[in-house]
Amino acid sequence: MSRRSGPFNLTIGDFLRSSWMQENLPAGLAAARRLNTDYPEIVRELKRKYRLEEQTSWDAYGQGVASFVDAWFYRDAAEFRMPQQGPGFSHFTGLWILLCRPLPCFVMGEGQRSWHAKGAAGYMPSFSQVDRFDSPAVRDLARKVEPLLVERGLTRLKKQEVATTLPADIEIESNLIDGQQRIYDALFYWYD
Repeated sequence: MSRRSGPFNLTIGDFLRSSWMQENLPAGLAAARRLNTDYPEIVRELKRKYRLEEQTSWDAYGQGVASFVDAWFYRDAAEFRMPQQGPGFSHFTGLWILLCRPLPCFVMGEGQRSWHAKGAAGYMPSFSQVDRFDSPAVRDLARKVEPLLVERGLTRLKKQEVATTLPADIEIESNLIDGQQRIYDALFYWYD
């Protein structure tokens, strides 16, 4: 993240603590303690309690820097299965939850993943996909898991809460920018 003008760079931490972000985040969120060390246990708990399969990217998709953990959940059941793309392929739709590292918050959406013996492919999270649930099974799963996440001290940010565009002098370095830079991009960025 950098300033577009001026003689110095603004770090992401400085920006998240800035009065502008404090005024644009839900009350109390910016001052809340960080919980990202609890994320592995939260993911295990969701998997166990709701009998889910999961694929989680803990390490910025194996390269670069990410401000979030990307946890994707599904069931090996008809309502999550997508049409097969060929012999040996597994193809599912599921619930992605981006767990923010700097602040105890998350966003959710639906994404598809497929894999076979020679590789895998899948969604990349984006602002346009926040709170978008095309599958009734994924929408239902999102409703079920949200209370557990909130109970664990996390705040769900809805699309409208991360939609505010950033000030013109702030630029986020991210491969995930979807149009104008928004609060979403400051909280959920990835670049390699």
